[in-house]
Amino acid sequence: MVHQQVGPWMDVQRERVITWGDHSPGSPQQRHIQALCSAGLRLDRLVRASPFFPSQTLVLVAQMVEAGSLLSAEVASEDGPRPGAVSHAIRTATAEKARRREASTAREGADVSVTPMTTPSDLVAFADNERESRSSEKGSFTGDLDRVDLRNRSVEPGEKQPGLRMSAPTLSSADIVSRIGVCNEVLSAMVVAWNDQHGAGEGRRMAQLLLDGAPMDYMPLFRSASVDAKGRMGAASILKNVERRPESERRALVTQGLSDLIDRTLSRCAEGLDDRRLDQMLQQVAGYRQRLGW
Repeated sequence: MVHQQVGPWMDVQRERVITWGDHSPGSPQQRHIQALCSAGLRLDRLVRASPFFPSQTLVLVAQMVEAGSLLSAEVASEDGPRPGAVSHAIRTATAEKARRREASTAREGADVSVTPMTTPSDLVAFADNERESRSSEKGSFTGDLDRVDLRNRSVEPGEKQPGLRMSAPTLSSADIVSRIGVCNEVLSAMVVAWNDQHGAGEGRRMAQLLLDGAPMDYMPLFRSASVDAKGRMGAASILKNVERRPESERRALVTQGLSDLIDRTLSRCAEGLDDRRLDQMLQQVAGYRQRLGW
């Protein structure tokens, strides 16, 4: 039964682009799939990006296209190779291979010149000058037996040793909460504008879709996170997710994950809001990058 449902989609994965439909998804899994397609995604790439098994992803796609929460369109012909492009690439590779073979043959047939041995007269400048004493109070060189002690010397109290910082400074909980607050400002502004244009409750649904549709690299940051009626995330769940990650990964996860969420939110608003409401929203969140402080 599953094969019959996904069979029509199995051989056209590189020929179909999946985008959002007009209807709401019917399950959390469907919401996740819809969020991945917010900017339009070719079906084979959607299957790779999906956290579900390929067959399960295709079942969800088939159900959602039938219900109208996803739309399927053919890939434009410009996405594929131009006529003759493959044969041109083969001819170019063949010519390059022949050129390299000729160059290799020419090198093997060439005479290898040997550099003549150096004569003693050539080494006058490198005579045993190092054994001659230097001027007073400048020390002297005695040849190969001299050694330089490179062991760490003792450091006097209060003396700083030079060094390099090998890792970025860590983010405190207060820093993370502050940046979550900036992100919530953007989400709240989006919810107000979205509700105004699409109806009450639609803004919150869109904000949750944006959280659920985080890329795989940033998904651990938003695991089990939810938004309230104003689109605001709870800081406690985000902090717990950060604490579960190794110390070395936390800063990059927070900075890149929150920045990605804001960028995806603004991109979705640019697609789904009219010019007037989009301008109002952008005026509300102006300067958010400075407030993030990265």
